Amino acid sequence: MTSQLLNFHQLWGRLVQEPRAVETQGGHRLLRFSLVYHTLRAADSEGSHANFIEVEVWGKLAEKYQPLLKKGLQIVVTGELVQRRWQAADGRKREKYILVAHALRITDRAHRTVMAA
Repeated sequence: MTSQLLNFHQLWGRLVQEPRAVETQGGHRLLRFSLVYHTLRAADSEGSHANFIEVEVWGKLAEKYQPLLKKGLQIVVTGELVQRRWQAADGRKREKYILVAHALRITDRAHRTVMAA
């Protein structure tokens, strides 16, 4: 029997840019954006608590949120942390972590008020 670790992360932050919508070759909807979030750690050498992560939203969730998400909007994203690896044109190995969203919630008070109207 193998043991599986739970890969469940929840981040609260703001969109750094306008989301980018992509239609994959397989006909799937993909929405990408960067999220800035802060930690409780002491500030780094530059005095920042800010962290940035790329978020991917797929399928029906992407279709639902594409017209709602805007730069600067405050949201909570729940999802799976995934490591992407590739070889760059210069032959060096690259990697980055992304959060693949399973759920989104808009927490920006001003936007929620507009949505409720």
